[in-house]
Amino acid sequence: MTRLEVFRRRLVPTVLLLLLAFAVIRLLWFPGADYSLAGIGSLVLIMMGVNLVIGHRLTTIVFRPGKRGLLADILVIAALELAALGLGMHAVYQRQPVYVVFVGDRFQVVAHSEVRHGGFARLGLRNKPGPASRLV
Repeated sequence: MTRLEVFRRRLVPTVLLLLLAFAVIRLLWFPGADYSLAGIGSLVLIMMGVNLVIGHRLTTIVFRPGKRGLLADILVIAALELAALGLGMHAVYQRQPVYVVFVGDRFQVVAHSEVRHGGFARLGLRNKPGPASRLV
């Protein structure tokens, strides 16, 4: 097996996992206009790029046919890739818009992390009101 074959074999599951993560982000966490309101497109692209680079670049660097401990190396790389995906998903989740507030002459987005850690709890704005953000 060559490095190119290993790259291709790892590419398909990684792309499927990233598509599943994007579906969760787009359909469950940021439905409708919430995706554009939160402005997380670049964050999602960075998350996906990091996962592709970590998994595939490290695999092509480490891979050598007949190498002892190759399976352990691949498993460590897969664990790193999953950890990076988990951290990226957590960062995206924290940017999830909970409320869209009209302030003066514009709308401001209040993210999930701002409600939990900000002064919004005393206003009774604690939990996400539903699948999409709520206009307040």
